[in-house]
Amino acid sequence: DAKTYVDLAPIDDRILRQVIWRYLSLFVAFKGSALVDPDLRKLQSYVDRLKLVERVSSVIWSPIIGTAAKLTWDVINTTYKSAAEEWDPIFAQRSQEEPVSASERQGRAAEQDAPDGLEELVEKLVLSPDHHVNPDEDSWRTHAFSLHLDEDMLEL
Repeated sequence: DAKTYVDLAPIDDRILRQVIWRYLSLFVAFKGSALVDPDLRKLQSYVDRLKLVERVSSVIWSPIIGTAAKLTWDVINTTYKSAAEEWDPIFAQRSQEEPVSASERQGRAAEQDAPDGLEELVEKLVLSPDHHVNPDEDSWRTHAFSLHLDEDMLEL
């Protein structure tokens, strides 16, 4: 596991900084504000170790470049406190509300006014497998389903 690796790896390990960046980012993402204070004090020992590893790595291995893991941690580290202060009250309020079932959400949505004709349009939509896709041509653009619309459906 990453925590054990970070705790036991030597300071000059070639990939340690990548592991620490990922560990810190994922820790904050999964634990959230419930277990992480806005100042990230719980992670301070890892942040300190990261600073040391970055200094050693930049001398021994290579300069530190903006990898996805590094940039992710940099964003979290610089914006977490203000984001937590802004969003924690909202999350706390939402977590105290009663959960809403899917059927109740659908009922609430049905009660809201929809534009004229939208309900009929949605009922007429047909998704069907598109068997005319040539996998050799722009396969990254192909879709598994195609949408079939009647001409009268386009007149709203």
